Amino acid sequence: MLYSDSYFSIQTIARRTVAIAVMIGFFLPVTAWAQKTYDAHEVQAAFVLNFLKYIEWPIASASPQWTIAIQAEAHTLATYERSLGGKVLLGKVVRIISADSDEQLRSAHAFVSYSKSPEAFRQAVTTIGKLPILTISESIDFDTPGLMIKFYVDGGKMRFEISRSALQNADLRASAQLLRLAKVR
Repeated sequence: MLYSDSYFSIQTIARRTVAIAVMIGFFLPVTAWAQKTYDAHEVQAAFVLNFLKYIEWPIASASPQWTIAIQAEAHTLATYERSLGGKVLLGKVVRIISADSDEQLRSAHAFVSYSKSPEAFRQAVTTIGKLPILTISESIDFDTPGLMIKFYVDGGKMRFEISRSALQNADLRASAQLLRLAKVR
């Protein structure tokens, strides 16, 4: 069978491609088009990963991996492991651990507390001392000594506050990029 030039014209091919795409679209499940929703801990995990990236670390804290110690219930720890565990940031693998012991806590770059107990947080901060370990919480009052970054929700969006003095006490500095996004105290 011989085809005319119009059979293979760009316009004809484009119309057929669009028609096929529309037909395929009718058969795809609606969920394929739906936007994924994230829970608060998944969003906070993504923030923590970026905090690691935009904090200036002292040379003494250099190691072949990023370690994040989590003080939380098992499901929150699992969320962090699923979201961040094994990811590579600035050439280092991210490792998630539970903040169960003083030794584990001291080996971390970041400590994220979901404890509702100010006493548990204070005890962890005492263990950390002046080590360059970033301390983060959503549930501890921002004025609690040793807290460097606090999550909060404003207008339905996740936000964070930074304490420059708490960072300086641990020989850490927030980059200008991070400070522009934060409420700074």
